Amino acid sequence: MMTDDEQVSRDERCFRLWIASLGISSHVNNVFEDLRNGWILLEILDKVALGTVNWKQTTKPPIKMPFRKVENCNQAVRIGKHLRFSLVNIQGNDIVQGNKKLILAFLWQLMRNRQWKLHLIYKEYKTKEEAMTHPPQGIDVSDWVKLCERFASEKFQKISIKNKKNRAKNEIPPTVGSHSLARTVDTSRKAGKEVPESKQWRMARYSEERKQ
Repeated sequence: MMTDDEQVSRDERCFRLWIASLGISSHVNNVFEDLRNGWILLEILDKVALGTVNWKQTTKPPIKMPFRKVENCNQAVRIGKHLRFSLVNIQGNDIVQGNKKLILAFLWQLMRNRQWKLHLIYKEYKTKEEAMTHPPQGIDVSDWVKLCERFASEKFQKISIKNKKNRAKNEIPPTVGSHSLARTVDTSRKAGKEVPESKQWRMARYSEERKQ
């Protein structure tokens, strides 16, 4: 049986490999140390939820002033809350201080959120084989094929059915064809609407959200 330290070390390595697979510009040597300034966390969020990060209000490393790190982390927490992550009583300073438990919890929800979005894309296709030939932008083909195999597995299907009731209250039927994020934002601006960045992805993929 693994000790707590061994489990934390294992989780750190798992998330480090996952972050590397996202293709962000920064390299992560240690999740707990490298995410403390908030910059890499914002890079991850930009991959998971495109357009949610306000880069004009961020500070790029190297960051000398501690409050700038807190600002980066505060924005990451705000975005997480917009994405409906469970971040009760969590502040940016907790990440700056290197709270391992909170950092792992944040990353776990980020990974789950990205998987959920990719699964929605997968379900737009009639068959696994058809989905495999249409990898989403920014996703490595081999990684997408592995995901498709996982989404089609009996184990994943059982888990998906089990969790369906928990998502039912917030779930909106997908459209046959989705709009690009750029098109959605442009259309909203022309209509004189201020669209929260956290809502732009859902508007791009769901017709009912665009009607609001």
